Amino acid sequence: MTERTTQSNVAKKTDIVTLQLGLENVKDLIDRLDHTIDRLDHTIEKLVSVNEVVTKLLAVHEHRLELQETLLTRLTELVEKRRYETTDAIDKIRTIIDEKDEKLAKNFAEYNETINERVIKLEKFTYILVGGSAIVSWLISKLNIAALLSIN
Repeated sequence: MTERTTQSNVAKKTDIVTLQLGLENVKDLIDRLDHTIDRLDHTIEKLVSVNEVVTKLLAVHEHRLELQETLLTRLTELVEKRRYETTDAIDKIRTIIDEKDEKLAKNFAEYNETINERVIKLEKFTYILVGGSAIVSWLISKLNIAALLSIN
């Protein structure tokens, strides 16, 4: 029995040593796991910090985009307003030009008629002078000027 007891004691001691080695391995694994968890906690804190910064940046960019959309809308409205104003101004100018053109055409026609009347009067006067000159020349050629001059 002593041999069995010794074997049993040796087996128990071997089991205890194995358990102690296993326990030390588990403690080492727990220490490494604690270190890994600490690193993960630190990484999560950094990610939270980065997330806050990114959230702030997104808010700023969203605000800028809203401002740009507002400005773009206002500029588009102003461009449309100016386009309508310009179109109205061009239409008014065209109307004024058409009226002036009609007035000038009417004035030109009246001036042309006046010039034509004057030319006709001048032609009549010229024909009368030429005809009178022809008659006077014919009379002079037929009359004896020496006899007429001696009468006096």
